[in-house]
Amino acid sequence: GTGAGARDGDDAPVPELARLATLLRVNAGVELAGAVAVAANPSTVFPGIAGSGVECSRWYALALGSVALASFLASKLDVTNARAATATATPVVGGMLAYHVGIFAFQVNAVVAGAWTTATAGASLAHGCLAASFALAAAFCARER
Repeated sequence: GTGAGARDGDDAPVPELARLATLLRVNAGVELAGAVAVAANPSTVFPGIAGSGVECSRWYALALGSVALASFLASKLDVTNARAATATATPVVGGMLAYHVGIFAFQVNAVVAGAWTTATAGASLAHGCLAASFALAAAFCARER
């Protein structure tokens, strides 16, 4: 591990922990943007949505907002202490890894099914990059714990 914060009085930020906090804040912003997009115009994210599907999209927007909040709160980790930071971040990092891999897989499935749209391409890029980033973050957290 980095041994960050292992010595008394060592309050220097650890670059890896600062990057982890930044990833969590970026993720919070992405998920909040998704929540707003779904709430404001569900058909942009879910083409062809109608009827009760619109109500479901509101619940999805709420869930995305909750994911954003969890990620933002986890980003407040102690960037000077690896053990404390990874204790704070690991549950959210693991959840975000699973979430982004799942959403990326849904997008790949849509492309394979011939349902490619600009939104699908954007979601594939965003969630693919975030899945890779959270995989690296999960490996870092596992190493530090």
